[in-house]
Amino acid sequence: MSGMKLWQKIVIVIGFVGAVVLLGRLILKDDGIKIKSKELMVDVSSGDLFEYSLKKNKGSMIPAKNPDTGEYALFPVYRDDDGDYYIVGRYMSGMRDLDVEPTAIDPSTYRVTVSDSKVKKIR
Repeated sequence: MSGMKLWQKIVIVIGFVGAVVLLGRLILKDDGIKIKSKELMVDVSSGDLFEYSLKKNKGSMIPAKNPDTGEYALFPVYRDDDGDYYIVGRYMSGMRDLDVEPTAIDPSTYRVTVSDSKVKKIR
């Protein structure tokens, strides 16, 4: 490096620093994966919605226990762009062993008819 001019040394240093910064950003970049802390659940017999805290309960067993009735009837549900609620298809197999009648679910579309009550929080 002794035979190089000052401006050449500055260009090399700037290039090196730029490469380190770029590499650091690529390594530390947020990949968009978010860990959910809450799960929206529905009682398949009544259509009541519950907010289930995954942090406090360390995950959940499907179907989960409804704290109001004591029945295992809570399934994860999502809301589509039209505002309708649906159960994820992979959970539908759990319907056959229920002690309750899943009257709030359309088995052909997985659409949920929710009750008019507000979302209850499960602690």
